[in-house]
Amino acid sequence: MDAFRSMMHDDMMVGAFSHSTAVGKLRKDLPDVPSDARQEFPRYSLDEAEAVCYYYLRQRLVRREVFSEENWKKIYYLANGNGAEMRWLVPFMR
Repeated sequence: MDAFRSMMHDDMMVGAFSHSTAVGKLRKDLPDVPSDARQEFPRYSLDEAEAVCYYYLRQRLVRREVFSEENWKKIYYLANGNGAEMRWLVPFMR
């Protein structure tokens, strides 16, 4: 086997390896998984995220001098409304 492979041809194959046996499989390909197994977890709306971020400010999880409307919205969009991720990201606000 050659250790070097030229990348000049058109039949390139890109792949990834995972130890999980469920990666890339559809639900019907997995044994013993009921059809309604997927759960939709709610995400914060913009209004809810604003209330939560101001609560974090009152709880001193973020410094008042770096807290702004622009910054909490960045956190909201970065976390895609996920509350746990927002809680983790708020202390890093600059």
